Amino acid sequence: MRLQKRQALLASGLFLLAMVTGQTGLNEGPGRAQEKPAWWQIILHLEAEGEYGLESGDRSSTGHYTFALRWRGLMERDEDDYLIYSLEDELQQWTASETTFTADAATRATTTDFRDRPSLAFRYIIRRAGQLHLDFLVTGIVVPQAESEDSFVLLFPSSAENNQRDQQISYNQHVTKGSNRITLEEREMYADRVDRTYSWGWENRSWTLKPNRTVLVRHAHSVIVRLSVVPRSTQSK
Repeated sequence: MRLQKRQALLASGLFLLAMVTGQTGLNEGPGRAQEKPAWWQIILHLEAEGEYGLESGDRSSTGHYTFALRWRGLMERDEDDYLIYSLEDELQQWTASETTFTADAATRATTTDFRDRPSLAFRYIIRRAGQLHLDFLVTGIVVPQAESEDSFVLLFPSSAENNQRDQQISYNQHVTKGSNRITLEEREMYADRVDRTYSWGWENRSWTLKPNRTVLVRHAHSVIVRLSVVPRSTQSK
């Protein structure tokens, strides 16, 4: 029965990566009674609203956006590790607008004009001292949509474990309120369903001095993450 379930999951989901750290094994942490769930259903719903701006000489752009993402997957115990299967990554809502001003004109872009869309990349889960730390990020897009030699990557939300390692900006250092640390107590998810809500605000401003102009880049967003982890037994459907 378990082998059949594993094969079905491997066929339908994308195996990402699971890492387990710490000096003690799982049997020393959750305990014997917590080994009952065979797997867990995970649903992560993320909502964000943000704005950005670029000022470069006599040209400026401002933009605003909102989006909602839903990630659904499964987590399975594998000896001392956890395996994560990604089943769905859905952009449920996306709106965006941008206005660019020059010396003699103003142009406007709406949602359909934006070349890229946000998407959620769930990377892995790390275990530390009986806690599970989630690592994910929403991939950023290049703005402004209007042609500019000073285009930049608009950063979208990421968990503290990720910290936008692919970018020059340390995302965690610019969290202005709340916390983007998405963690779960391991014992809790063995006992019952776990539902958590996390929220934070983020903002960054940077100035670059170029030969004939000063470039100001700013972007900010607010985030709400709702996470559900539901234990399932081998008899669950």
